[in-house]
Amino acid sequence: MIEQLDKNELLAMLHKRCTKCGVVKYFGEFKKRSDCAGGVNSRCKACEAESNRKWCKENREKRAEHSRKYYEKNRGNVLESHRKYREENSEKVAESKRKYREKNKERAAELQRKWCEENPEKSAERGRRRRARKANANGTHTAEHIKARFDYYGNKCIYCGSEENLEVEHRIPLSRGGSDWPANLAPACRPCNRSKSTKTEAEFKKFLEERNE
Repeated sequence: MIEQLDKNELLAMLHKRCTKCGVVKYFGEFKKRSDCAGGVNSRCKACEAESNRKWCKENREKRAEHSRKYYEKNRGNVLESHRKYREENSEKVAESKRKYREKNKERAAELQRKWCEENPEKSAERGRRRRARKANANGTHTAEHIKARFDYYGNKCIYCGSEENLEVEHRIPLSRGGSDWPANLAPACRPCNRSKSTKTEAEFKKFLEERNE
């Protein structure tokens, strides 16, 4: 049957008129749909996309609720999909974040400030990791490692014994070649940690002994 059709008749069979915009388009411009004539949707992809955008704009609450329910039901799959996308498109993701921060500097700064206030430990951990990368330090650690090191020292400052305002201290500073391994970490109160500056643990303890003589 197809062999008996001329070129124009064959091309006509591969085209369809969009019921939305009224333009005759090639079948490839329509989404596949088995319950519609020709096995494709009655509206072209462009009109379908425009209709979806309009619906989402007019029904933001419904869309948000639908997204929330879908996420709750498929949380594991969604997170895994996002993780794979970030791994496979790391440069694209980084560039997208950079452009967003440039375009929304004030909002990005406010969100970052709020996050840091709500997650002080995670914020401090980010800062330590950033300094470690900048110093090309060897090693890494987790929150569990930090807790273990604090427990080891009795959750007290290794310099003055204070239990207040404890921070993670690099016994040998990163700037002096210290590592970011757990063995180089210890609790120190904020005043001592600030006063220690770039001294090693041994140097600062000697400094405190001489000052108190």
